[in-house]
Amino acid sequence: MGGRLLSRRWLAEIVSPNDHHDGYGYFLRTVPLVPDDPLIRAINERHLLTIGTAAPDETVRHILWRLFFERDRFPTLKEATADWRGSLPASDTLAPITMGQWHGNFLYPSHRYFGPAVCGRPIAEQESYFQEEASRGFTHVLVNAEQDDWGSRRGHPEWTAGGFSAYRTDGMDRLITSLETARHAGLVPLVGIVDQPTLRHLDLSEIIERSQHLVNRTAPHVCLYMLSWELNEPWGSADQRNPNIRRWIREVDWHGRDVGIHYAPPPLGNQDWEGEEDHVHGGYGLYADMPPNVVRLAQFPNKIDDETLRLRCRLGVEVNAGTGTKYCAFEHSGWWRRTPQWSEEDCQHRASICQEVMEELLPSDRRGSMNG
Repeated sequence: MGGRLLSRRWLAEIVSPNDHHDGYGYFLRTVPLVPDDPLIRAINERHLLTIGTAAPDETVRHILWRLFFERDRFPTLKEATADWRGSLPASDTLAPITMGQWHGNFLYPSHRYFGPAVCGRPIAEQESYFQEEASRGFTHVLVNAEQDDWGSRRGHPEWTAGGFSAYRTDGMDRLITSLETARHAGLVPLVGIVDQPTLRHLDLSEIIERSQHLVNRTAPHVCLYMLSWELNEPWGSADQRNPNIRRWIREVDWHGRDVGIHYAPPPLGNQDWEGEEDHVHGGYGLYADMPPNVVRLAQFPNKIDDETLRLRCRLGVEVNAGTGTKYCAFEHSGWWRRTPQWSEEDCQHRASICQEVMEELLPSDRRGSMNG
């Protein structure tokens, strides 16, 4: 196959766009590249102009995948490499680790893969991603130490890049390299400790040991550790969930870093035991005895209007202000499989609503936003 020019027909023969589970990873590992092919040259030239180096083979194959199998989203080379544009050169210095005032957006732009899954991608793509985030004016980035490969199950393997775990052989070293790369780009990392499937099958004592190992190795590069995603889904009962969260937070030495609690939000119309609409999960019963480094990573139903967003944000912020803990407007607007599909401009507007509420009740080192 060495002398065979790449063609769309030939690629379709070896990778079926309907067989996403194995196809994307196989494609990145094995598809032969012909250096003199005009498309390969164009990809390398664009990478050289924007990043400053020739594109690694995996990066070239990733762009080819976009052009062949995601043409609805990436009809031209310009669109397929849009996340390279505006990249900042990597710095020789590391961004200082500061507490609070988080500012990032892990859900946009909409054409990109799931940002927190970045550790599963080639290092050149990681550099590009972090540099683009910095060029967009953000100061923080969310990185998962453990990434479930849910993208493959939803027909988009490129979103989660086969998954990642810092807890496997050489995984921790790879994570630390990613965190250093983010800091060289001028970003302060937040790190998700474990993904949801681990909460369902691993004993809490093992999760705590895993968390301590992670913090011991990575604390110099991290400002906040997120326990996991939507804790109230795998741990559905508050009688189980609250003691688990309290134990997890108390038994880990966080080395002075913040620790975040992320819940799925109450749906619209959900009622509490008194028959009132339940706007916020996690009240004084959870946060009253939490240490001051605990952060609510607030999520809202995507379809709520501006005034309901303002109300729910205020109710949550009041709890954290009253308990001496912190608040981050973490997830309020998205685009994929969501109604409505908010534009990035809409997202920024909704982030500003949350910022206004937080500014009234919390000092700058106890608030921030990771969704615009």
